[in-house]
Amino acid sequence: MVFRVLGDLSARGYAWRTEGRRYVLGRKLLDLAVPRVGDKNLVDEAAPEIRALRDACGEGVGLLVPSGAEAERRRRLDLQVLKRFSARTITDRRALEAHLRRARQRGYAVDHAEELEGVHCVAAPVYDPDGRLTAAVVVTGPSERVPVSRFDELGRRTAAAAGRITERLRR
Repeated sequence: MVFRVLGDLSARGYAWRTEGRRYVLGRKLLDLAVPRVGDKNLVDEAAPEIRALRDACGEGVGLLVPSGAEAERRRRLDLQVLKRFSARTITDRRALEAHLRRARQRGYAVDHAEELEGVHCVAAPVYDPDGRLTAAVVVTGPSERVPVSRFDELGRRTAAAAGRITERLRR
């Protein structure tokens, strides 16, 4: 039964059989895992900006993509369990709303060791051509290298990179 399924996956391009008679993932299956925005590969569109931001700020930079069916902001917040991860984790809904309002006004959000003690992050949204959130560009590093005093600089750089990715997705 398993070999029949593997044979079918191979015939459709989702797996392939090596000379050693082992099965490995095929390119078609890997393509399913790559986030797309319209006909564009999100990773391919974002990669040059991610690399440039990494080089400019000297910290780890990533692209976060929401998974599953994403509901409206209010609904997501209502469903969110505000669990404490560190002494700085925001666990009050009103405080979180205020934090998010400031983030929208600035164009970027900050994580002041709210999830992991000693780790700071700055993130900015990437939008699809319809204006829906599709990803976030995130700069992260230890608080010694990403102190609060760098949040504004890194936030502006991160927001600019996210804006350029958004523009690439609109072309």
